[in-house]
Amino acid sequence: MAKTKARETKPSRFASAVKLREQANARKEPRSVAAVDAPQNASSKGPVSKEPRGKDAHRDGKIMASCWLPMEARSAFRAIQVTHPELTMQAMMEEAVRDYLAKHGVGMHKRA
Repeated sequence: MAKTKARETKPSRFASAVKLREQANARKEPRSVAAVDAPQNASSKGPVSKEPRGKDAHRDGKIMASCWLPMEARSAFRAIQVTHPELTMQAMMEEAVRDYLAKHGVGMHKRA
């Protein structure tokens, strides 16, 4: 009689992922009951600065307002930039919105 070798089966990917997660959780330090029950509030982290930092500094006091325009609109704005290269897309869009709001009797403060 020939001996048959027992076929080894590989664990499924799901089982491997579960095992890895269990190992990672076992390495974590257990949290005390007091730490779990303690309220999480912003005052424990110190004062929150109102100063914008980093790349978002130019967005201070502004909101994102978007819309879908026809392709011709971009071409028209680019044509304006040819004769007025100092104008940015941002400045032209602000002017367009400001004019529209003024047309309907709603004011918008001009930012410096």
